[in-house]
Amino acid sequence: MVLDLTDSDGHPVDCEQVIGGYIRHAEAGPTDEAVFWAWDAVTRFIEHAPADEAWDLVVELLRRAPDAILGNIAAGPLEDLV
Repeated sequence: MVLDLTDSDGHPVDCEQVIGGYIRHAEAGPTDEAVFWAWDAVTRFIEHAPADEAWDLVVELLRRAPDAILGNIAAGPLEDLV
């Protein structure tokens, strides 16, 4: 999957790293600042990307996420997209 994801400084980041980081952040909770950047990248992408690209990211997050964090994705990126 190739999506135009950036960090908070606008630098391109790898989609695989963002998805993995987002999942790690959701599993660890908001106290894990080491992967907060991935949550931020997903949030900004959902807010600013074309809807079809944002949808692709949400679907990929849902596909890869363990069952325990599906609610985080549903109440986060999916809800923000809808």
